[in-house]
Amino acid sequence: MESRGFPRVLFVTTFAFNTMNGGGVTFSNLFRGWPKDRLATVHNDPLPTSDDVCNLYFRLGPDELRRWGPLEWLAPSHRAGGTGAAASDAAAPVSRSMLQRIRAQVFGSGVPETARLSPALEQFIAAFRPELIYTTLGGQGMVDLVEAIRARFPLPVVVHLMDDWRDTIYGDGWLSGWQRDRLNRKITKLMRVASARMGICTEMTERLARDFGLPFSAFQNCVDAARLSAFARGDLTPGAQPRMVYAGSLLPFAQAEAVVEAATAVAALARQGVDIRFDIFAPPGAVAPYRDRLALGPAVRVLPLFERWEDYYRNIVDADILLLPVNFDATTLRFIRYSMPTKIPEYLMSGTPVLVYGPEGVAQVDYARREGWGHVVSQQGVASLAAGIRELLTDEALRKRVTTRGRALAMERHEATKVRAEFQDTLKAAAET
Repeated sequence: MESRGFPRVLFVTTFAFNTMNGGGVTFSNLFRGWPKDRLATVHNDPLPTSDDVCNLYFRLGPDELRRWGPLEWLAPSHRAGGTGAAASDAAAPVSRSMLQRIRAQVFGSGVPETARLSPALEQFIAAFRPELIYTTLGGQGMVDLVEAIRARFPLPVVVHLMDDWRDTIYGDGWLSGWQRDRLNRKITKLMRVASARMGICTEMTERLARDFGLPFSAFQNCVDAARLSAFARGDLTPGAQPRMVYAGSLLPFAQAEAVVEAATAVAALARQGVDIRFDIFAPPGAVAPYRDRLALGPAVRVLPLFERWEDYYRNIVDADILLLPVNFDATTLRFIRYSMPTKIPEYLMSGTPVLVYGPEGVAQVDYARREGWGHVVSQQGVASLAAGIRELLTDEALRKRVTTRGRALAMERHEATKVRAEFQDTLKAAAET
């Protein structure tokens, strides 16, 4: 790859390049084709990284990010039996439990963090010689780390928010409001000096533009149409035993309850004599809190996520319905209102009808209804959801309408050659400011 014209980008993020979560997949698709020798990633993502897009990584540790002051003792890395007086104290487990309760009452879900540009990180950055910082920010520690890097290496910055977590971060706790206000003041300062600002969808960028009084561009995951065409679905007729599929996370503040309701609806349909199956592909750890509520008989199966992308995509193409779920509770609405799942462009290209179950006023639900690429059920309840499943399985004209529109929209708005070029051109222009 000819490197001329590509600035050296330092990516500072909580989600590195990988094939296992939405952020990792999105970044991989947006940066694909960027010369590897001009891309380095500084991250604290616990998932394994991939090297097909980037092969230069610095994993952040306690030398760069740590909890504030004595609260570092509550970090997960601290274990009884380690070094130090507290570890050898027989009363440490009791003290730790008490401190955790106090911490939750005072700070809620987020303990104050501090950041430091360690000698090792400084050396890594200096050796890479970046020309641009691209960051997705994160909590207080990540924002402070970006500022510390900017103070030492005065470089242009591009900020890309993947979720509008500013309203929900540091929930609960006596000092949560103070932490949230403090973080938002620092984010505002960084936005004002940024050379370019991005969100994940139009609804989010409009909200961010109102909040900060600055322009934002929308960039989300993109799809390689030529690659996906090899998996193209032909016949839209449901199989002898129709199969609905959900593949992804099960998060209490995003979609877990909606998936449970979908499983309940499928089990109800099966009891009514409808020969249908619902396959849920999710990480085992995420499934554990909901396993009993998903054990609803042979019509509902809970399976591990795919190890290979090809297996994942072949599975969604072979499905008869793809579920895109959103919880209806207030916490979810605050967190996910402006989110746009990574899977949407892939779903649109698959040729499989999409059932969107979630409340109005959420970007992904409104996008489906406005553009007509999914069958939307926005009234909460097992009965309305079961009716929506029945309709999407039996209405041939509906299945054809939503899939035809989905593929056309994928080519128009989400095709990789277009989206990737615009994204990368934005970074190139930012580096020149």
